[in-house]
Amino acid sequence: MNIRERFGYLAKIVLPVWKKEGIADYIAQSGSFQGAGNDLVLSPGIAVSKLFEYYQYRNVAAYALQDRGLSIEEYFEGNYDYAELLAQAIRAQSTPGPGAELLLPQP
Repeated sequence: MNIRERFGYLAKIVLPVWKKEGIADYIAQSGSFQGAGNDLVLSPGIAVSKLFEYYQYRNVAAYALQDRGLSIEEYFEGNYDYAELLAQAIRAQSTPGPGAELLLPQP
C-alpha cells in the first residue's frame, strides 16, 4: 500500500513512524522478530533496539486492525496514543483466548 497515494503527500510526512512502519510490516507479514519476539514483549526490562521497536509497531498495527477491528483508514486517521495501544496489545498477547488450554502441554 502506498500511503502517499491513498492518504495524500502530507500524510506520508506527518504520520508517526509507528503507524507507517507498523502497517507496512503488518501487510508484508514480515519483520525481524517472528516468534521469539512475543516472549521479549512480555519480558520486563529488556534492552530496546530499533528492530524490536519495529516489531512492536507491527504488533500494535495487528492489535488495532484484528483485535479492535479498525479499518486502515481508522488506524491512520485516528488520534491514538501509541503507549496505550502497545499496552493493550501486550495485555491481549498475554491473555489466553478461547481454546488456549488446548495448546498447553498435557500431563
